[in-house]
Amino acid sequence: LAEAWREYGFQAFGQADRLFESVEEAEQATVEDRFQARLGRALIVHNQMPGRNPETAISLYEQLLEQTETDSLRAFIHARLGDCAAEIRPPDLAVARQQYRVALDLATPGSLLMQETALRLVTTYMQRPLREDFLKGLETARSLEADLKGTALSSVLYGLQAELALFVRDPRAMVRALELQHEAGIHNTQIKERVLFQLARVYEVELGDYERAVRYYH
Repeated sequence: LAEAWREYGFQAFGQADRLFESVEEAEQATVEDRFQARLGRALIVHNQMPGRNPETAISLYEQLLEQTETDSLRAFIHARLGDCAAEIRPPDLAVARQQYRVALDLATPGSLLMQETALRLVTTYMQRPLREDFLKGLETARSLEADLKGTALSSVLYGLQAELALFVRDPRAMVRALELQHEAGIHNTQIKERVLFQLARVYEVELGDYERAVRYYH
């Protein structure tokens, strides 16, 4: 089983699938081993390139939900169902958002799964060029601030907020998000420089606050 997950991590999906299948069919395999093998095979159907198939993966994930009561596993599977709903053509964003919210309710607070799911939820409001979606996304991102505060991905949440504020032409919301993003810590130098430049430009051009603009230009 460990070898199968290792091959999956290397994106050797054909070999990983064969290993997962052998675990699933092994007489000595435990219930947990078989569950993990089925999960691995569902992830391969969902993610393998080429040939990924989120539509088929949906039924596999739904079967897995019937086989576990563990919150962390159910959260992970609901998050993957959210991914599938967002990736099918045409995407079903309402279902994606519903699945992500269920995953957030089940996920361990502060966990990487919770953080990633929160970001994926926000990005569903950026898929269509609709002002109402952007406004709802901005509201959703703000509602998640407390949950992500101090986490590794908090700055990404603020970055998404800044983009949404730009889309709806709300310069004050944009500088708020950019300042929070900067305060949260940006490890990528290019992104940090871009954030500082955006702050300077918005303060100068949109808000006429030249004192703050100069601060960020320097």
